[in-house]
Amino acid sequence: MATIVYLDADDEITSAASRIRSADDARVGLVLPFGSRVATSRINFRLLAREALASGRRLDIVAPDASARALAASAGLPVFASVGEYEAALDADDAAAETTAGAGAAGGGPVAGAIGAAAVGGPTGGAGAGAPIPGQGDGRPIDPSRDTVPTQRQRVPITEPASHDYGAPGVEEGSRRRRPGRGPIAALLVLLLVLGAGAVAAVTVLPSADITVTPHIETIGPISFTVTADPAATAVDPAAGVIPATTLSIPVTASGEFKATGKKVVREKAKGAVRFTNCDPSASYRIPAGTIVGTRGGTGFAVDEETFLPVAVIAGTPPNITVRCTTSEVTVTADQAGE
Repeated sequence: MATIVYLDADDEITSAASRIRSADDARVGLVLPFGSRVATSRINFRLLAREALASGRRLDIVAPDASARALAASAGLPVFASVGEYEAALDADDAAAETTAGAGAAGGGPVAGAIGAAAVGGPTGGAGAGAPIPGQGDGRPIDPSRDTVPTQRQRVPITEPASHDYGAPGVEEGSRRRRPGRGPIAALLVLLLVLGAGAVAAVTVLPSADITVTPHIETIGPISFTVTADPAATAVDPAAGVIPATTLSIPVTASGEFKATGKKVVREKAKGAVRFTNCDPSASYRIPAGTIVGTRGGTGFAVDEETFLPVAVIAGTPPNITVRCTTSEVTVTADQAGE
């Protein structure tokens, strides 16, 4: 059995680690959607693998995004492209476990005991020829969180039952104690040996390849996006850049007699400061000079000089992991004069 945990795109690594610790089963399948924050860095997968190992669980990654699967595989975690593929792998593992358990537990008569002894081990007590090798025969990478301690098997000695002779006189005792079904048993043993030899040959002869995926990093400059507040709109339209709005009418009147002062009013552009914060432990950011930021009232301010935001720092060890954000403050000037 395995527990399948579904993450949201904005879930942090601390949330994923907490849900791995609280899983009911020893095997946990972590499903990552497109754009998941956890899948932005290989460090995150290494931390999750360490957390699973510390809590005694085997961790599998299910991600439709090929880049997320590549990062998880580089951290030594088994990966699957879909939940259906993962569940099929679970069913195959359960069927293999039931087949192995049935072969090891077969018993009753002398013939069944002989088959069980041949399937479990030879004279040296090792694994049978048809036993799969974890991490090699099943086509999946070795999981660092798997329990690699081999299962201890005990060989039960085969005891000959008491034999009674009721045959005709003159027949030798060895011919009267002949076991039935020698032919099918020998054929079964030969088939197991052939299958085991084929599995070993497939592991040692078939070619293997290491694939290294190098991401192409390209800097994207400031992107201007115009948003229109439309009172007639009923829902947000991301493609057209339209959001619903409410029109408020505030009538204002003023009257009076004033003496002319003869003075000229000079309007100046307002100054201020803006603080940028980066909580991303996988990337740094550069804010170019001239970048426009706005207030809630709609006043635009331009960044006076370029500023740099280093990557956020991950501190602590599981389960006490904290992310220390970096900040940078820069002066800004209003794009228009006035209040």
